[in-house]
Amino acid sequence: MNIKKITLLFLTIITVFFNSYMIFANEDNTVTNETDTVSTGLYVSDVFESDYTLDKKDGKYVNFYIENRGDIAVLATINGEEERIFNPNDKGHIYVKVNNSIFGKSKEYTFRAVSEPVGAEIKIYYIIAQRDSQ
Repeated sequence: MNIKKITLLFLTIITVFFNSYMIFANEDNTVTNETDTVSTGLYVSDVFESDYTLDKKDGKYVNFYIENRGDIAVLATINGEEERIFNPNDKGHIYVKVNNSIFGKSKEYTFRAVSEPVGAEIKIYYIIAQRDSQ
């Protein structure tokens, strides 16, 4: 092999390695691997709502991390069970334990963020991650 092919192969391996192990830090400085992440992004609209089917074999808990980058409070919920209000510039997370259905099948979880009071535009950065720690 010539030096160009070896260099290209080396760079490809390094790129794949680093992309496989990107990390995210939560507000409490706990770190999750990218492989734990279900979804992430910046969202600007009146209501954020997203459904994911999760299986407890992929992690005991699902976390909904929020950074409120807007000018109004945001109410975040998971399946309507766990909720927290994030004031402007607040960041943090909520979580629930992942359970399968009575027959052992994966279960759907709904992640929702709305303005408080309802009806205004929100601007959030979010990470939804499933893992064995809260």
